[in-house]
Amino acid sequence: TSLLSTLPLMYKTVALPTLPDVRANMYIFRLANRSGDDDGLVLLDNAGEAGRYNRANRSMHHFTESGLSLALSVPLAGFVFPKLLLVVAVLMVAARLAHMLGYVTKGYGGHTPGFVLGSLCTATIDGMLLTVAL
Repeated sequence: TSLLSTLPLMYKTVALPTLPDVRANMYIFRLANRSGDDDGLVLLDNAGEAGRYNRANRSMHHFTESGLSLALSVPLAGFVFPKLLLVVAVLMVAARLAHMLGYVTKGYGGHTPGFVLGSLCTATIDGMLLTVAL
């Protein structure tokens, strides 16, 4: 998980100026120009290094949203299925890295292989938990 947490920093150093008051920002936004509309629409910047930084952070936040359930599931399922859970956990780490790297380098859609593998791992762990509960 430390790689997932530090990968966005590689893009942050390039995407953000060195001013100390802007480096604390979790995301980089931009104004979207909409013709005929006086209201400024603010979006996450998706272009260049700023976009890579935003996508890396977004992927990391996806992991933190689901990480607690994984951490709670591992001891319960691992008690009954230790070897299988080890294999699935290693695959889950690979899936999260593939998700982040694909999303950062290729943009939207590049995260799909990691997402699919991670979803299969989650479903497998859920199946282990259901088996333990029954």
